[in-house]
Amino acid sequence: MAKLKVGVIGCGAIAEAVHIPGYRRISDKVEIAAIADIDKQILNDVGDRYGISDRYLDWHDLIRREDIDAVSVCTPNYLHAEQTIAALGAGKHVMCEKPMATSVQEAQAMLQARDAAGKKLFVGFTHRYMHHNIRAKQIIDEGVIGSPYIMRIRFSHDGPYKSWSAKTDWFFDRERAKGGALLDMGIHAIDLMRWFFGEATAVKASCGTYVKEIDVEDTAILIIEFGSGKIGYIEVGWSTKPGAIGFELYGTEGTLINDYSTPLRLYLPEDKSRIFNVDDFNEGWVEIKDCIGGGWDTEIEQFVDSIRNDIPITTGGEAGLAAVRIAEAAYQSAATGNRIDL
Repeated sequence: MAKLKVGVIGCGAIAEAVHIPGYRRISDKVEIAAIADIDKQILNDVGDRYGISDRYLDWHDLIRREDIDAVSVCTPNYLHAEQTIAALGAGKHVMCEKPMATSVQEAQAMLQARDAAGKKLFVGFTHRYMHHNIRAKQIIDEGVIGSPYIMRIRFSHDGPYKSWSAKTDWFFDRERAKGGALLDMGIHAIDLMRWFFGEATAVKASCGTYVKEIDVEDTAILIIEFGSGKIGYIEVGWSTKPGAIGFELYGTEGTLINDYSTPLRLYLPEDKSRIFNVDDFNEGWVEIKDCIGGGWDTEIEQFVDSIRNDIPITTGGEAGLAAVRIAEAAYQSAATGNRIDL
């Protein structure tokens, strides 16, 4: 099978840290044909560093190329819908960075463009491709901890420029980002919680700027209700020093804790814990150590394989739309103080 030819739109930190290295890692399957960025210096720096000769200051020129099969959209949030819709219209498959869009209306238009083009639309929900989260999902789906009913997620760090090496300040610009930590990190947490719990029915949220002098929120708290008798709590932020990152999930028969810095931990009654056949069983706790890695590289390879082998996408446009719908309702809740039905 011939190599897939891809173009990368936007040469910022996510393109340089994730998309370009991810495609290069599977160079037997895919070739980076071209890159585009409005900043000539950044464009040439990245092109020179990775040996990519075809470079465009206007992304429209990139998607006009008939030899390019797919594109990665790695630009600021406000451009995602426009560029994705145009690329789909030009006959390209698209991997769009999260958030898929900045409004439900935009996300719906992207799905319509996908359906009209008959192409793949993949959303960059990296956490679903981390092996410990995949294992956690299997444990939940197998009913190991009984019926899960409450989940807490915390994704927080010191923000762009510190914990994340952004190249420009667009993350802090409301016109380009349309939101802060909630739309950046919270969108991952929202998608992960939906993956574990199903469709949400209501959200109550609070957003604020407590530490950074920026035009968007540096902290957000969400309480999400699910029609199946489950409830979730999300805390995200750009204003904390190193601390806990991950989730806790409680079921009627056990507990699942995934601190991203340690192995997945499972608490079960002693007789049930023995099904894992481990020697270090200690007062009901079992460490699951066979699920390290995954994430960005797995995500990129899944996108490429979905095109080459025409397989379904787990993090497709519907997942992107659902997460945007919850985020949009969360901002409405934070602005009004009301609980918002979904």
